[in-house]
Amino acid sequence: MNSSVFQLNKKTLSKMFKLINEIDGTYIPFIILMAVIKSLQLFMNIYFPLIVIDNLLYNDNNSKLVYLIVVFLVVNAILSVAINFFDSKLKVKSKDISLTINLKLGQRTMNMDYENIEDPEILDLKEKALFPIKNQNIIPRMIVEISNCITSIFSLVAIILMISGIHFGLVLVVITVVLINTMISKKSKKVEMETMNTVIPLNREFSYYMKVITDFTYAKDIRLYSIENIIIDKLKKYQRKSLQAFRKLLLKQGSYKGILGVNLQIQIFVVSFILIYLAYAKKISIGELVVMISATKNLSSTLQGMIASFLNIKIFNRYLEPYFEFYYLNSEKNFQKGIEINEIKTIEFRNITFYYPRSKEKTLDNVSLTLERGKSYSLVGLNGAGKTTLIKILCKLYKPTSGIILINGVDLQFIDYTSYMKQLSCVFQDFKLFSFSIKDNIILNSSYNYRKVKEVIANVGLSDKIRRLKKGLETNIYRIFDKDGIEFSGGEEQKLAIARALYRDSSVMIFDEPTSSLDPIMEYEIYKKLNSTLENNKDKKITIFISHRLSSCKLCDYIYVLDKGRIIQEGTFKELILDKNNMFYKMWEKQAQYYV
Repeated sequence: MNSSVFQLNKKTLSKMFKLINEIDGTYIPFIILMAVIKSLQLFMNIYFPLIVIDNLLYNDNNSKLVYLIVVFLVVNAILSVAINFFDSKLKVKSKDISLTINLKLGQRTMNMDYENIEDPEILDLKEKALFPIKNQNIIPRMIVEISNCITSIFSLVAIILMISGIHFGLVLVVITVVLINTMISKKSKKVEMETMNTVIPLNREFSYYMKVITDFTYAKDIRLYSIENIIIDKLKKYQRKSLQAFRKLLLKQGSYKGILGVNLQIQIFVVSFILIYLAYAKKISIGELVVMISATKNLSSTLQGMIASFLNIKIFNRYLEPYFEFYYLNSEKNFQKGIEINEIKTIEFRNITFYYPRSKEKTLDNVSLTLERGKSYSLVGLNGAGKTTLIKILCKLYKPTSGIILINGVDLQFIDYTSYMKQLSCVFQDFKLFSFSIKDNIILNSSYNYRKVKEVIANVGLSDKIRRLKKGLETNIYRIFDKDGIEFSGGEEQKLAIARALYRDSSVMIFDEPTSSLDPIMEYEIYKKLNSTLENNKDKKITIFISHRLSSCKLCDYIYVLDKGRIIQEGTFKELILDKNNMFYKMWEKQAQYYV
């Protein structure tokens, strides 16, 4: 690692100040005001002994001295109260800023383009962004160092002016030693940075295995296959590599600290020798001698502290570069404003081709199809055929590599994102429930309608189950926050996810393998019930089913068969089942035993 590590990236620092100011516009002014007060108090505490000693030695008017002491004590007390007041305010503000910055990162993560979530480079960048935040508490430390640095600058100005008025040579001695120590500190920080760059790549692996051993969803597999030793061995491997890196760091830093200590002792000796000589030669008074000893000591510690804070700011600044790179990713590009829509009548995929990030193989290859309101469709095909990818593009989770989607004849990229998303109700195979109440898992961000919630629960066959619960709809899902929470079976969770989609009641209803945890007969019953439920206002909806199992196809008006990213067949169930030489019939024949 070269010295560029320690060059201050002004853009990153500027972004940091901008972010702090956005969160709390009074924070920086508060820091500056407290820095002024602290430097004023420091100046008084250093300079006051000179007045006292010289008055005792050279002035017989003790009443003036008493007056000066009283004034000093009163002013010092006022300054101390002010410092404590601003300090408490700044601690609260710092905490708020730190938490808000973490929250903003979370918001950015939730709103970033979905395609980035599956990009390994973006995942590595996310880990680099989160590591210093989570593991090194960088944000509050950065805020503290900025505050310390500003305070030190004001204090240094006051001390240097004081010492220069008596003997400027002492300032040069102190600055020389501090600069030498700064060079040594830079080497120490360089070693620390190299160590962190070694540890950060390991952290992604460590975080994954820590998640595995603390996530109860892995509990059955860990116990059934007795793999706890494998996971522990992998964690121990990380631990050994990390300890080895930190051992080298601490040994080097220990030697650097020893050199710093020797240099400080040399400084104390040289400064003391000069001051004693000046006092002996009667070039300075006894009061000035006492003040200079205190002032040079404060000059050294303040200058050392300021440089240390500045070096830390540069290091933290470097750590925060991935944070801001991740924070300012080209996210939310699909959250555009545009033409607002209140319903979807037609969807046309026109020549859609798609590559996943970093992939050279097409997932979708020139796909064109049309979906119309009042009809239900089934997308079928083997694993990897591109069915789910097509739906994810429709849901704006991905942007097609080429081709366009027309909604009501309008290019999707010109349609308002928010109004468009309200027209989609989706149940994906990898859906997630949240540790909210059953009610909140169904309505999510929609307004609450008790009658409608009861209706959709009945439609998916969960009424009896929920009726038997002590808290009913208010029962919390999972026991993460509530010991009385409920753990649904996989099939019950899928039914709840379907109820969520039904409750939203959008123009387009999408069911992507929504019943994979159910047996084929139960799956058919659910689809039959779904079809019956949707039939009441079918003329207002486009319904799309995706499934490996073909039980839903008989209930759909039209079927598209995909293979290797292309549509190879399309038609009604009766039309496709008659073509015995093509994929649909062969898939149906293999599964027919479940539907006879």
